Amino acid sequence: MNQYRPLSPLAAWRDPRIAKLSTNARFVEINLITSTFGNVIGCYQLVEAVAAAEVGMSQEVFLEAVLELEKHMMLERCQGYYIVHRWFCNHIWESVMKGNVAKRAMKELALLPELVRQKWAEASIAAGVPFEAIDDLCKGLPSLSQGASKQLANYNDNSTQQNQTSTGSDECGSYQLILPEAMEPQRAFLERSTSELDQYRTPGS
Repeated sequence: MNQYRPLSPLAAWRDPRIAKLSTNARFVEINLITSTFGNVIGCYQLVEAVAAAEVGMSQEVFLEAVLELEKHMMLERCQGYYIVHRWFCNHIWESVMKGNVAKRAMKELALLPELVRQKWAEASIAAGVPFEAIDDLCKGLPSLSQGASKQLANYNDNSTQQNQTSTGSDECGSYQLILPEAMEPQRAFLERSTSELDQYRTPGS
């Protein structure tokens, strides 16, 4: 556990997604970013009863806030792990994926199940981490399956194109996004974040 963990004021309070959250959900997300259970990559296991006590909530109220964060695609739970989607909106990715800290990050990533690691990589790319940085960090780890690696590369391409065409509107266009199966849980986030993706239009749409 780090004694200190950064929290970006702009990401914590000025991100438009924050305005949609209840006070409990805001508080829980800050707790997850600064969690005593946390690590350097923002993907970890925690004891929910203890985390709830840290923020002065019952476990039931804590989990309600967790569900709200999941609904807004700011958090994902997978195989017992919490993947904090906005981790790298608060942490400078270069400080984690380069230098001595990268060695620790590699150890933490090596402990993750393959599916969890893939979802962590997708969330990190969505938060602005270059695909190449994640690829370099993971080179020394047990390889993702060929199919998973292709899906991740495709997601990186799709995410880049999305950022180039997004208008920031919450309203979706009439197009239909075609996504790899592994990215279906991210559909709502991608549809909210884009307005035109003609290259993904289905025939006749």
